[in-house]
Amino acid sequence: FDEEELQKFLQDNNIDVSKFGKDGVKTIAQFSEELVQGEATLMKQKDGSIIRVVDVLIVKVMRKNGDIIVEVEEVKADGTKKDLTRLPAVKRRDDENPFIAAHRVLSKVLRISETMVEMQTDNMQLVEEQKDSQAYAGLPTLYRRRIVTANLVD
Repeated sequence: FDEEELQKFLQDNNIDVSKFGKDGVKTIAQFSEELVQGEATLMKQKDGSIIRVVDVLIVKVMRKNGDIIVEVEEVKADGTKKDLTRLPAVKRRDDENPFIAAHRVLSKVLRISETMVEMQTDNMQLVEEQKDSQAYAGLPTLYRRRIVTANLVD
């Protein structure tokens, strides 16, 4: 969807587009960019309503003693900081293998070499949660969280 197509699609599906771009809500342009990049999709549900679907790949990096690596904060390009306290993750594109996305977490989020960890390729968890996304004007969103465990190599 380009911006205009997305706005029309949302309006045609009874989504209040006036909320976008205000009070911390993403703009229609940002939403369109997320869809174009494949970081989210829109699906029609059985009742005709639409839902945003986001597939998140989380990497649980563990030390031998059981400690788990977490992201504590994010520093934006303008220098502002955002508290996170979460497991490192990326949005997984529809066409992307989960383990390719896991390598992206290691290289782009954690900035560590993939040779520093051993992925547990036989143990992936899937947790689904549906809730309204405040960043997307309250749009119902299905979060598919795939959790891959990786062990730090000594």
